[in-house]
Amino acid sequence: MNIFPDRIVDDSGQIRLHGGLTLRDYLAVEAMKAVIAKTKLQNEVLIAERAYLLADAMLGEREK
Repeated sequence: MNIFPDRIVDDSGQIRLHGGLTLRDYLAVEAMKAVIAKTKLQNEVLIAERAYLLADAMLGEREK
């Protein structure tokens, strides 16, 4: 299930959901904001790596 999907009305009038972000991507975006705000990292690759590490940790905790 993705979050923030596009809502598309098909020919029969049914609403279909398409695209959006995975929960992992959404958590990484939110984590990236915190990493940028709280650290002095300048390297975009390191920022992205840390953001996804945090997202994966959050998802791991969610599964417990």
